[in-house]
Amino acid sequence: MPTEQLKAMFHTLVLIRRTEESLLEMAVSGKIGGAMHTAIGHEGQRVGMAAALRPDDYITHTYRGHHHALARGMKTTVAIAEVLGRATGFAGGKGGSMHFIEPSLGLYGGNGIVGGQVPHAAGLALASYLRGEDRVAITFFGEGAIFQGVMHETLNIASKWKLPIIFYCENNRYSEMTPTYRTASPPELYLFARAYGMASVQIDGNDVEVVYHPRSRRPRRGRGPAKAPPSSKV
Repeated sequence: MPTEQLKAMFHTLVLIRRTEESLLEMAVSGKIGGAMHTAIGHEGQRVGMAAALRPDDYITHTYRGHHHALARGMKTTVAIAEVLGRATGFAGGKGGSMHFIEPSLGLYGGNGIVGGQVPHAAGLALASYLRGEDRVAITFFGEGAIFQGVMHETLNIASKWKLPIIFYCENNRYSEMTPTYRTASPPELYLFARAYGMASVQIDGNDVEVVYHPRSRRPRRGRGPAKAPPSSKV
């Protein structure tokens, strides 16, 4: 990758980390009301994929969505204002930390329901297909979402209809407080997608260059969905 692009990505990585550290400090001090979920340590996954996507592509994500928004170009002042419940936030302070959304940036929302954002991305991918557009949808989810019924329904229909969608599992090895080894039968979670006829791989999600790899463009070439893997080093 060009040096200047890597520098820009590094700047975004640091920006996201410092923003979330600041939000965490404000939450501990009581300045933020309600739930506020950070994703410190996941910056590389969001920055690498944001760099690989086009500005008009679709993104849905979990309720830990600050990273996705900032990597996509949301101003930190707007993001922080929303978490603080201020009128200058993107939703006037009414969405809060768990519902980051900005259609102008291709962000179609976080979801407080585990796995709830996955079928939304499939719907966006279907819209792109029906309109004859060259737009890809990507949905980010944690490994806990893999065991939700709606996840498998979406994997099945996306593969059957060859939708332009990327399923990206962010594996931090815990579903809330429960370690994955206590809930998953197969340890290689990325293999689930292969049961639905999708290509899937496992990568280091902290390496932005690996995440940026051209494999992310596969669905755009009309070859159907792809499942980006759960990182093995989160």
